[in-house]
Amino acid sequence: MESKYNFKQLMIERHSVRKFTSKEIPKDVLNDIISTSLLSPSWTNSQPWKLYIASGKALDEIKKAWLKNYETKVERKPDIPIAHRDEFSELSQKNMGELIKTFKEFTNDDIMTYNYIMFNAPTVIYFTLNKGYSKWSTYDLGSISMALMLAAKDRGIDSIQATSVVVFPDVLRKVLKIPDDEDIIIGIAFGYEEKCKANDYRAPKLKVDDVCKFIDEP
Repeated sequence: MESKYNFKQLMIERHSVRKFTSKEIPKDVLNDIISTSLLSPSWTNSQPWKLYIASGKALDEIKKAWLKNYETKVERKPDIPIAHRDEFSELSQKNMGELIKTFKEFTNDDIMTYNYIMFNAPTVIYFTLNKGYSKWSTYDLGSISMALMLAAKDRGIDSIQATSVVVFPDVLRKVLKIPDDEDIIIGIAFGYEEKCKANDYRAPKLKVDDVCKFIDEP
């Protein structure tokens, strides 16, 4: 059966972009993308998220502080502690190892530096939840995050969801005026893909038989 909205193609074309051009995202387009993502489902319609959109001078200030912190080896302390690979399942560890191995030929020191300045993105959207949030709220945050990235791709805008953009929450709270009673969960960088080898990389994905068990007996 032919897809009504060509959703599969959108999923195929969306990928993590690790270096963006300096082209700004028009405000009306950004508003439309966010508005679309807010249609996402949530537990009992709780809609627990708050979004902080950083761009322009505010994002420049964050990038400057980020680079300084990395250069001076300031300890990274995201609101959600960075998990060690050993904390993941055996299958997840295998997948992570495969990414690290296959990405090596696509990267270099220049690309890694972009990791420290939000990948040169013109816009970064930060998601927060009120402290003491339910585990279901983190599930809901995954829903709206994916919706936001797909809505962006539908308008020709690329993205990358990364822990590296939230590792210094004190900087974000100061610049974006995020209250102390909100945890900064994740950030997504948005912009237009710059042509480079790193952006040609596509992470290997599992197949249906790798993750699914169909039970059809009565």
